[in-house]
Amino acid sequence: MHALPKIFKTVLYAALFLGLYLLADRYGLFAKFNSPTRFVVTVDTKIIPGSKLSKYVTQEETDAFGFRYRDIDFASNPKSVLKESDIDTNLKKLFKSKQTDQILKFMQDNNIGVEYKLIYGTTPIMYSSFFDDENTTKEFIKLGANIRQKDKFGLSPLAYAIENN
Repeated sequence: MHALPKIFKTVLYAALFLGLYLLADRYGLFAKFNSPTRFVVTVDTKIIPGSKLSKYVTQEETDAFGFRYRDIDFASNPKSVLKESDIDTNLKKLFKSKQTDQILKFMQDNNIGVEYKLIYGTTPIMYSSFFDDENTTKEFIKLGANIRQKDKFGLSPLAYAIENN
């Protein structure tokens, strides 16, 4: 006879916990603990001191993350999110091909100098360094490319060569 009250208590507690769980879920109590933040950090993100985002990440961390996960290869922008010109896209394809003569001809035909700025302030010599294209890099140096020029992230052609090769 005593087994019936124990079963009743167990069922009652189970129903109570289930009810509390469903109630908490309905009002989003679990979502607050498990949901991702609503912040999106990209290469261009600027961290303003005192902002909500600054509680979670610093500008230095954002810049470091942006460089580590930024690929200057033309294929890294398949949906044209960055809205680059056709000339820039074609030039990047040529850089990847490592065909020095075609690269120089394309640049001459389109009146592009060795200090031409592509996205994020990258220059042609940075791309040739990124793709480990020694011949094109030498030609750019002969044409007066600044080997100490830095892009938006403070990276020089040497930094691209070391990081990516």
